[in-house]
This record gives sequence, structure tokens and C-alpha cells, in this order.
Amino acid sequence: MPELQPYISTAAKQFSPGNFVTEGTTDKVGVTRAIHDVQEANPLVLVKWMSDLSEEWIRSEYLYLAS
Repeated sequence: MPELQPYISTAAKQFSPGNFVTEGTTDKVGVTRAIHDVQEANPLVLVKWMSDLSEEWIRSEYLYLAS
């Protein structure tokens, strides 16, 4: 019988720890540090901002991957 893999949301995969992200409304760039609940469709993401080195929990819908 095949082993079932736990569900991980697309947003949690997209914003996995170590990815560079930008906030949609500002020009802030940061690095993802953690995901609160990987099974949630729109999880909270802990981001360390490069501008002032602060950390903040923010919903994934407000983030974009930096290119």
C-alpha cells in the first residue's frame, strides 16, 4: 500500500523558509523564516525584513517572491 504524504498548501511551498519575498504594497524585501501552519491555504509567514532586520508575521497573500 502506498504511503500517504501529509498535505502542504501551495502557498506554504511557495514561501518556504529561505526564499526572498517582497511585500505587495511597499518595496520591502525580506527572507522567509517560518510558516505557521503549512496546511492552511493562506498561512502566516514569518519574514525577516532586510531594511531594518525586524521580524514580522504576515499573511502569504500580501507577499510576492522576489526575482
